[in-house]
This record gives sequence, C-alpha cells and structure tokens, in this order.
Amino acid sequence: MTAKEVAKPTAAKAAAVKTARVPLATAEAPEKSGATAPVKVRAIKLGYYGVQLRQVGDAFDLRDPAHFSTSWMEKL
Repeated sequence: MTAKEVAKPTAAKAAAVKTARVPLATAEAPEKSGATAPVKVRAIKLGYYGVQLRQVGDAFDLRDPAHFSTSWMEKL
C-alpha cells in the first residue's frame, strides 16, 4: 500500500463525515417564545447546578424554571 492509498478516504467514510456534521443552529434546543425570568432558589440538600456543587443554604438563580428540583431545592 502506498502513502496515497492510505491518505485517500473511502466513499463510505466521506459519506459518514458529511452526515455527522450538523449546523449549530439546528443542534441547539429551540428557543421558547418570550423570555422567562430566572427563578430564585435555595439548596436544602447538596446538589449540582451549573458547574458548582451547591451547599445547604446556598441561594442562586435557575436559568430556566424547568431546572427546578423538589428533591434538593426550595423556591424563594
């Protein structure tokens, strides 16, 4: 096998690469109509939100009301 044969992609690989690419606009979740206000909550147990471990008593805002969890948060 020569170097040209190794570097040349097969038709199947080229097709797989083409189908795997998704434009960023379609990969994102569809935006809801109307802006929602952040929800203020307090941690009642340890829990992760965002990239932080929230301690008991920590107050913080949820970016989306759907992120609320009754198991470790209470609304303020």
